[in-house]
Amino acid sequence: MADVRLENLAAVFGTHRVFERLTLQIRDGECFTLLGPSGCGKTVAMRMIAGFEHPAAGEVFIGDRLVSSAATRVHLPTEQRGIGVVFQDYAVWPHKTVLENVVYPLQIQGVAAAEAEQRTREAIAQVHLAGLEERYPAQLSGGQQQRVALARALVSRPKIMLLDEPLTNLDANLREEMRFEVKDLQRQTGVTILYVTHDQEVALAISDRIGIMAKDGTLRQVGSPHDVYTQPADAFVYGFLGVANFLPVALRDGRAYLKGDETPLPQTPPPEQSRGGRDRLVAACRPFEIDLLNEPGLPRGIVRRTVFLGATVTYFVRVGELELRVQQDAAEALRQGRLFAEGDRCGLAFAQLRWFDRGSLAEAA
Repeated sequence: MADVRLENLAAVFGTHRVFERLTLQIRDGECFTLLGPSGCGKTVAMRMIAGFEHPAAGEVFIGDRLVSSAATRVHLPTEQRGIGVVFQDYAVWPHKTVLENVVYPLQIQGVAAAEAEQRTREAIAQVHLAGLEERYPAQLSGGQQQRVALARALVSRPKIMLLDEPLTNLDANLREEMRFEVKDLQRQTGVTILYVTHDQEVALAISDRIGIMAKDGTLRQVGSPHDVYTQPADAFVYGFLGVANFLPVALRDGRAYLKGDETPLPQTPPPEQSRGGRDRLVAACRPFEIDLLNEPGLPRGIVRRTVFLGATVTYFVRVGELELRVQQDAAEALRQGRLFAEGDRCGLAFAQLRWFDRGSLAEAA
């Protein structure tokens, strides 16, 4: 297998600069996800690794081999890079059977017929489609068609697998099933995977490491799923990885207050973050880090909307000019008599607050 290195990579289309000076290393044998909003350049970076696009500047290495360089005009053809690619739309041929779809790359490479059939059947078995070799795509579910695409990418025994939003077109249950399939395949084969997506749940579930790109094409943070979720580098990373409440606060006498409420928040901002100005500080928390209580001494709000979601209850609570999203365990709230109806007044207990500069809020929205 092999690692992948991007060094000072730039993508320019006409007058539009997608990203510049993008530097990243994907380790040999890991499942690495590039995560970011639409238009941030993550798919363009993947296409440069694949050889489908030429960088405007910088270099791409697969293992120790330079495969693309703007400065020296190196551009190794896609078929010589040792990669397999799986696209969002499956891209399986409707007039070919499962076996014929999967064997096709080996036929192009001139692999002997007996070896090609053996490797094809092994790849089909790896993706749990054994017994369906003679079916056509129209006879398969969406998840099965995506497995065909995975098998076709695996059959050439690539060093790198590039997966571009491969689960987007599947329903929720199939997406969950297939993301475990992708992770299992990576463990079984040891292949290096670059997975490109805007789906935070998939990224957190399958990745060894995640690289988070912002709308301006900058790489904001790289780390394990746990690290980027619990130790976000900035407000953009925090807001992009799951639902977040951003709460502009006012500072008085070293204490922070939600605007429209006169009860201080239980946690005070670090001194170094308080120096930026009285009106620049923002508190942030996840919906599950807020409890609704009927107790004095807490910031007060009014429940504007209640949404019952089975295992959880989601509340939208108005505090002054702010609206907060709160999520509580439904069974526990019921046992403790802490279910609230629309229009109820309540206290808000914050289990944890993070502090960011307000200037980064527009980016995080």
